[in-house]
Amino acid sequence: MYLLSDIFKVVMGITVLKSSRLLSLALITLSLSLALLMNAFSTSSDTSLPLTECSTMYFLNGIVVYNSTISEDLFLETPTNISLVEGFEQVVEHIAYYNLEFNESLKAFTFKVEAGSPFEGFFISKVRLCSKEFSMIRSYLMMAMYNPKYSYPSFQDSIPSEVRKDYISPPHPKVIEVVVPAYEEWFRDKFGMDIKNASSLGLAVTAARFIYSEYINYTASEVPRSIEDVIEARKGDCDDMSRILVELLNYYNIPALMVSGYTYIDGFEYRMPVENVTYIFLNNGPHAFTMAYIPGLGWVSLDFLAGSLIYYPFIVEQYTRETATPGEEVVEEFFNLHRALNATQVIAILSEKAVEDRIGFPVTPENLRRYFNGVISSLYTVTTPIETTQTPTYTTPITSVSTVTQTAHTTDQPQPIVNSTAPTGFQYTETGNVRNNLLSKAWSIVVIIIITGITVAVCYMVIRRRT
Repeated sequence: MYLLSDIFKVVMGITVLKSSRLLSLALITLSLSLALLMNAFSTSSDTSLPLTECSTMYFLNGIVVYNSTISEDLFLETPTNISLVEGFEQVVEHIAYYNLEFNESLKAFTFKVEAGSPFEGFFISKVRLCSKEFSMIRSYLMMAMYNPKYSYPSFQDSIPSEVRKDYISPPHPKVIEVVVPAYEEWFRDKFGMDIKNASSLGLAVTAARFIYSEYINYTASEVPRSIEDVIEARKGDCDDMSRILVELLNYYNIPALMVSGYTYIDGFEYRMPVENVTYIFLNNGPHAFTMAYIPGLGWVSLDFLAGSLIYYPFIVEQYTRETATPGEEVVEEFFNLHRALNATQVIAILSEKAVEDRIGFPVTPENLRRYFNGVISSLYTVTTPIETTQTPTYTTPITSVSTVTQTAHTTDQPQPIVNSTAPTGFQYTETGNVRNNLLSKAWSIVVIIIITGITVAVCYMVIRRRT
């Protein structure tokens, strides 16, 4: 690693070694220091793959319709069993529901609203998602962030043919024309090397850093934006950034996909009006991010916006390589639906302890209803949407059955991944937990250098006195 040679030069600059005894002692001290340094930068020095980390969450989705001007069948976004080989596995168990029906073809809870009539319905599901151990993934990402050449021998394995076939496509022409040159120029200026010298992990991590932190300014939007519009304005939200990152990674033959769903952040809450419907998100936020396939490591989260599957658990709705956005007719139909309803929808993610304390086990429709009504009444008592600075996500969880039957809850068809508002619980690498980790490791380096230098200097003084 390049850091080791830099430290070696600093230590050797402290004094000139004139004794074989001193040399031996100094080398032993230096070896110990370098061992400590390696430990400070990596939790493991072998080539083993990350361990599995599993999170158990409870997903609550419920709606109160105060009035409706339409009669239509609708469904609530419902988590399903879904897996990504070498990425994650999500297993769902539906625990209890009230005033809803489960549609087997949609794999979702459905309900019917009647014009002029109120409605109330909700469900809760137990979700267990297993992915790579967060702490190990963080260590890989940080190593590659500051040394794009970083690679383990196992990272040199080949990409499976089915992964290459499904998740590498010809990149968008605008990305090739505009984004690729900008990224490569930034890479050379930042790291002082040609991009050809970077490992696949180094490419993926630095490309994510470039897109999320350097190239595109985070700006939410009520409607989906095309890749051309995002690149021209250099403004976008989580899914806009992720679409471009997928295309950029594919340019370098790195398999990539977008994941959408809900990031679980305990204590996080916000309200989001869409026409006459107000969405309340408790302990979560709707989000989309990019994952890249690294040979020998598998699928790795590159979510430098919200930290999904890096710091925070995630409930997956779907994943796809498709980066196209829906047409104007689909968007208008979405907004018309939300103009026709006056409603409040609550989407909450709870820990097992929170369910035990607030709802109680076993969860029944009766005690679930008491909890849900308590949440609604504690939020507000009026029936009009609450004003907020948040902007709506197009992929909101209440949808007309007639408009989504062909694409709901499938991962083998192109899915329109569109605008979501990213949670603010995770900041980019220069802030928050990552910054604290780096500062801690920087202090470790300083202490190691000082200890080694003092040891060499003392030994030199002792030998000089004896001679």
